Amino acid sequence: MSEATIYLDGRPKAREDVLQQALRAATGFEKMGIREGDTVALLLRNDFSFFEVQQAAAAIGAYSVPLNWHGKAEELLYVLNDSKPKTLVAHADLLEPMREQIPAGIKVFVVPTPPEVQARYSIKDELTQLREGDASWEEWCT
Repeated sequence: MSEATIYLDGRPKAREDVLQQALRAATGFEKMGIREGDTVALLLRNDFSFFEVQQAAAAIGAYSVPLNWHGKAEELLYVLNDSKPKTLVAHADLLEPMREQIPAGIKVFVVPTPPEVQARYSIKDELTQLREGDASWEEWCT
């Protein structure tokens, strides 16, 4: 039997790779002090990282709080203030409008916006990548 593969916008990734990344993230969350009952926020479109974050949170008993990526910055910030997540994982372009207003104490991890998403929504190149000093979700999980 062949290994199960997940496809997003034509991009393949082995299911096992997604689950292994989630397990590494769960270990990282625990090392950060995230415990059962805590919250982890996601500001991501459909992407492998979305599954990884949700699985990681579930593995340690934390709640994942997906933010509506169509929301305005003030709406997203309201949910962040209300749900009090320990961390936020966000696509680079979605983070940009609220980047400077993230409540203190929330560790932010940034995911580069996938090229097919960039093309679909005509997102400028400079908004799709991590900025200097950003914590990379991918690097943190490895």
